[in-house]
Amino acid sequence: MNCVPEFEIITDGVFGAYLLWVAWQDYRTMQVVRYSHAAGLVAVLAMAIANGQHIWANGGIYVAAVLLLAAVQFWMYRVKAYGLADAIVFFMCGVYWLVQRGAADCLVGYMLLMALSVVLLWGAAYLKGNVLGATLKHPMPYIPSICCAFFLTKGVL
Repeated sequence: MNCVPEFEIITDGVFGAYLLWVAWQDYRTMQVVRYSHAAGLVAVLAMAIANGQHIWANGGIYVAAVLLLAAVQFWMYRVKAYGLADAIVFFMCGVYWLVQRGAADCLVGYMLLMALSVVLLWGAAYLKGNVLGATLKHPMPYIPSICCAFFLTKGVL
């Protein structure tokens, strides 16, 4: 995309701070205050404005990708795979990748993010002895795993 590198570093920092903040809230209390997602939304909007020319030129692809990301997270929330805050964080990560890297990289990174976050969650649960068969004995915070997976996949992709 055509974003100024310094601006991308700033928006990455804001989005990273957002992820760390919601991960800390989820780790401490297993609840995320809803207004906490505003910082992530600011980073997404700033990146979208910076790459606006490319986004406007390919608007249909971006709309379809956002709808796909929303549909996946709505479905995962409805089948109770995880909570609303987890779904919002997954969605924000997907949309951030979308406006930063484009649709093709977004969808690949998004699927990798979802797979790696599950592996990290189950790895942490196994190390803590919190696995009983194919389920968790006790609920665990999921957003820290999502954040670690996001930072790992962002470094790879």
